[in-house]
Amino acid sequence: MAAAQEDADLVPGPDAILAAVQFAADRFLAGAAPWETDIAEVLARLGTAAGVSRVYIFENHLDAYGRLCSRQRYEWVAEGITPQIDNPLLKGFDYVDVGWGRWAEALSRGDVMAADTRDLPAAERPELEAQDVRSIALVPIHVEGVWWGFIGFDECTTEREWLPSDVAALRAAADTLAAAIQRTRTERRLRAQQAQYRAVFEATGDGLVISDPQGRLVEANPAFHRMHAYSPGELVGARPETWTHPADLTAVTDFLSAVPQAGAAIRVRHVRKDGTIFPVDVRADSVVFSGEPHTLTVVRDATETANAMDLLHRRVAALALVASDMVVDQPPETTLRNAVATVVRASGGVAAAVHVMEGGAGRVRFLATHGLPDGYEDGLRACWELGVDSPAVHALREQRLEVIRGAPARTLARPAAKPIHRFLPHVEWDILVAVPLGTMGQMIGALHVYYLPHDEPADEELRFLKAFADQIAVAVENATLLAEGRQNAALLERQRLARELHDSVSQALFSMTLHARAAELAMAKQGIEGNGPLGRAVAQLRELTQGALAEMRALIFELRPGALAEEGLISAVRKQAAAIAAREGLPIVVVDETEERPDLDEEAEEHLYRIVVEALHNTVKHADAQRVTVTFGRTESDLTIVVEDDGRGFDPTAAFPGHMGLGTMRERAARMGADLRIVSAAGAGTRVMVTGPIRNQMETDSR
Repeated sequence: MAAAQEDADLVPGPDAILAAVQFAADRFLAGAAPWETDIAEVLARLGTAAGVSRVYIFENHLDAYGRLCSRQRYEWVAEGITPQIDNPLLKGFDYVDVGWGRWAEALSRGDVMAADTRDLPAAERPELEAQDVRSIALVPIHVEGVWWGFIGFDECTTEREWLPSDVAALRAAADTLAAAIQRTRTERRLRAQQAQYRAVFEATGDGLVISDPQGRLVEANPAFHRMHAYSPGELVGARPETWTHPADLTAVTDFLSAVPQAGAAIRVRHVRKDGTIFPVDVRADSVVFSGEPHTLTVVRDATETANAMDLLHRRVAALALVASDMVVDQPPETTLRNAVATVVRASGGVAAAVHVMEGGAGRVRFLATHGLPDGYEDGLRACWELGVDSPAVHALREQRLEVIRGAPARTLARPAAKPIHRFLPHVEWDILVAVPLGTMGQMIGALHVYYLPHDEPADEELRFLKAFADQIAVAVENATLLAEGRQNAALLERQRLARELHDSVSQALFSMTLHARAAELAMAKQGIEGNGPLGRAVAQLRELTQGALAEMRALIFELRPGALAEEGLISAVRKQAAAIAAREGLPIVVVDETEERPDLDEEAEEHLYRIVVEALHNTVKHADAQRVTVTFGRTESDLTIVVEDDGRGFDPTAAFPGHMGLGTMRERAARMGADLRIVSAAGAGTRVMVTGPIRNQMETDSR
């Protein structure tokens, strides 16, 4: 209640909006309810904090003809303002038909639309004027890389100037809502996966028992109850003594307490409720159930074949392992490596690989293999960089499972697969099963399982591979969502630190420079020589404070989320260069030959900025240079940045153990599809040149 009162007492503006955003984050991301539950209160908070007349949310959809439309989902209005939630037009409209096609284009790019109504084109004003809107701000909401809709803010009483700080705070509100929508989607998918797991658990013909560490039965499927002639649920809380023959009890107890390796089994006698005895094979493994370690026991009548029993056990264990990885705090790469090793153990395949693509960029984000020759994984990654095209890729695009026979020979016929050609004449497998990884109709990668020539998988195995791939996709999405949540928390903390440094240390340093300059002027008026001891001390104090102020501004820029996107790459490099020059006494000249700010996506801009800063730091630490030049140039499709110094130079092909700078620069360039070249020689200085595609060209190429 105290926090809520504090938020309510804030003057409308950026700080109040951010406080409302924090409230929204607490409601959306901390509780278990879907985001729709708290949206009314959140909109009220945002409207009050922003000091506007209306706040509303629109969600996009496609109509029966595939046209992009939108409809109003929620609305809050201030006292005395006419609601629009029942406006027939807003219940579903085509952006182009109502004259808002320009808005759709801008919002889909991620731009914020903020303007007074009278400044808008005539075709866009009638509906706004009918709603008494004098000033409007629309902030796009992107979920899982797709434009979901927007959150809008109307001012109906007066025109308003939307300051950059207002826009930044409103973006934070939209980002928080996007995270909440994505979380709700993921939770619903997880529940669907759990329902699928429950259906498998209850439909299988083998008896399945989940026991706690004390050996008590927590849950058993209907097959186990039928096998022992008990009613469903009748055995909950019972121990193995209830259904195990007394002569075999010690062996069973020892077996279950050890929780043997996957595949181990013991044959014992079980006793039905009516006292009849029958032989069973028992297998057990450790699983995570309700977040705690438990034992999964699989019971099969001994008259059934051992091979079929083993296959079921391994499949259940495989699905359970991937499901348990969803609740473990570990990198996605670890989850994928566990998954490919597990699918080989749980299927008839001899090797497996899984890859996850970078959203919409055609680059591999994660890649893991098991059972393939050394070096094959690196070759696969190189194939993706070359744009390999194959039946497996077609299966991914068409969202279908594909069984590819004669896979090695077919791959040898494809030039783009050259990085793995040297392995193919020596592999034993011949059949490749490609299974797409997808969530909510979007393909994010694929699972490949390799089989021997005469061991083609049956339909039952293909169904298992599809279910396993679905589990992997959910695990990857869960890990990604967790990482994004942490990143958002870190960004909020960086924003707070930047604000504190700006309001305290930065202002103090600025005051010190003014005082030092005032002291120099006072000394001049009093006839005190500037080159005397006192004059030199005051001059040195002024230089030190100016350098510290430049360094502090650069630090604040580094900390402040969104600063790079707001100010641009070239401006950011200028600030960092000024800070380094002031600190190190090294002249750094930044030359801009681009004529206009290049249109780069946020990730590419971040990578280019870090590459340039790393090059400057390397110059300071190692080059012993007297001058550095940073030059920005561009063509219609590419941006080129050159960092050149007159230092001692070095051998770019040599290894530098313990130093990661050059490797990091190359990795960043590769991730954004840029070309990085380093030209240097002893005594000849160093030239670092990075060339990357500008966004408009990247978008044209993708189409």
